[in-house]
Amino acid sequence: MFKLRSDLNKMVSKMPVIWQLSVVQFELGTAVNGVALAEIYPSTYPEQFFNHHALGVIRSYANKPYAIKELFISAGKEVYSVTTKNSGKFSLWLHGDTINNIEIYADASCNTIVPIIQLYPVYYPLADQPIEIISDIDDTILHSFTKTAMRRILTILLKQPKHRKIVDFTRHLLGYARESRTKVYCVSKSEMNLFHLLTNILVLNGISDSIVYLFDYLTYSGLLASREKNFKPEQISSISQKSPGKRFCLIGDDTQADISTYSDIAEQFPGRICSVFIRKTKAFNLHFQEFHYQRLHKLNIPILYFDEATAFDTSMLKNINH
Repeated sequence: MFKLRSDLNKMVSKMPVIWQLSVVQFELGTAVNGVALAEIYPSTYPEQFFNHHALGVIRSYANKPYAIKELFISAGKEVYSVTTKNSGKFSLWLHGDTINNIEIYADASCNTIVPIIQLYPVYYPLADQPIEIISDIDDTILHSFTKTAMRRILTILLKQPKHRKIVDFTRHLLGYARESRTKVYCVSKSEMNLFHLLTNILVLNGISDSIVYLFDYLTYSGLLASREKNFKPEQISSISQKSPGKRFCLIGDDTQADISTYSDIAEQFPGRICSVFIRKTKAFNLHFQEFHYQRLHKLNIPILYFDEATAFDTSMLKNINH
């Protein structure tokens, strides 16, 4: 037992690892996004988030981001240099290119490959469907209790992934999207530390084809800092700009001002938003919601509020892929 605990507490620091990676094909090119860590505890590897995930979550904030370092991405016949941010995040935009395979190296000579530890899918080809879905995660796909900090923390730490409750309406909606081969983006302000936990929950509920964008990788000190308010609108705007021929269905809830963000996006991209779905919770603010409902109504965008009693019906998605 002592040796096991010692092993779990020992940080691995031989080389950086890729904590998260996605390679997404858009109409205008391919986007590579990832997070690199310099030092990582064995207890935070993705396999740990299936069972003993509380230790993995807590220890993840002690992992050390691979900050302000150069990485080399081999794609096709080219090698591209990228520099990580303080959070370990890095990105590469390949305009006009279709990339099916990449490798990441720690050195310019491409001798030291950086291992990718995630179990979740990495590559997402361009979808044929003309309409795609962008959804929030917390309290939209899973019950996360974001309005009650202590309850949210206890849910993250103590609820096993297989026991996390999924919003029934959204589960059926995204299931329909999967059957129709509609691409789904999940954009959340949750920190990147929770990537393996959240994606394990998605996989267990048959939502493994969704592309997941989360906020920065945080250390313990970063937990006390305020989140970037523009993260979600910037991510949604970026998705829209990279596929100018696509239209989008937006799904959110009333706990994090999603309807305000979606109204701004609808005005920023006229004619690109085909429908908006908002989950009603106990925190429902009628006046706030009504103001942005009218904004969307003036743009002729259908909006549907749903709750636990709302049964999903495919007729609600009559605009999807037509």
